[in-house]
Amino acid sequence: MRIVFVLALSLIALPASGETLEAFKARIEAAYGQADQAAAVGALFYKDGLGEDMQAMLGRAVGHITRRDAADVRFVPVPGDARLAAVVDGYEYRPNLDVLGYADLGANEFGGTTQVPYGQGPDGRYYFTATTKTLVKANAAPDKQLLMMVIGLGAPPITFEGWCDILQSNDEIIRIKFDDQGAGNQTRVMRGQAIAACAFTNTAGRGALSVRLTVDQEVIFEQRAEAPDTVVRYR
Repeated sequence: MRIVFVLALSLIALPASGETLEAFKARIEAAYGQADQAAAVGALFYKDGLGEDMQAMLGRAVGHITRRDAADVRFVPVPGDARLAAVVDGYEYRPNLDVLGYADLGANEFGGTTQVPYGQGPDGRYYFTATTKTLVKANAAPDKQLLMMVIGLGAPPITFEGWCDILQSNDEIIRIKFDDQGAGNQTRVMRGQAIAACAFTNTAGRGALSVRLTVDQEVIFEQRAEAPDTVVRYR
């Protein structure tokens, strides 16, 4: 499992002049070698723009990425479909620096790797990014838990693609893309006001495609399309 410490719109910037990534890597690895690892790793984060609640969240995040052996650091690019900002319950959460990539800190207890977004501060040094919280809609209704489950039925697993439009609490709609993940299924869980619309296509042209949409544990839509029918639509 890959753990990425970022609240999911791409904010990808080009690198500026200043500290080299090799120097940043050395600072990260040195921090993991300190006796007070939490304090040393916490100092690698850029903290401008954080309120008290987000500083507390940062402290918890630092707890998750410390208490481990010295990091084996490498840098990886931001995926093209990355969403680095999110709107939840009327607040927008976004990185406090433009994200240049992720620092991969090596293996975690889940069998994957831990990755932390990083950017470049106004002083030219690299930092791990923290998350700011900004009110974008006062008195917004609380978000609901939205679950979108798409299952391709067939052997070998069928291929599919699709999307769901999600209404956020700032009254904007974002589109979430789906694909078969090479395993014939994908489930997405997120918070939002509503699932506005969805469409999925069985690109294999065989087997069946099953879609279930749930809002706060209530099933609002469920449909199965057997080939030659290949499309499932919601609204």
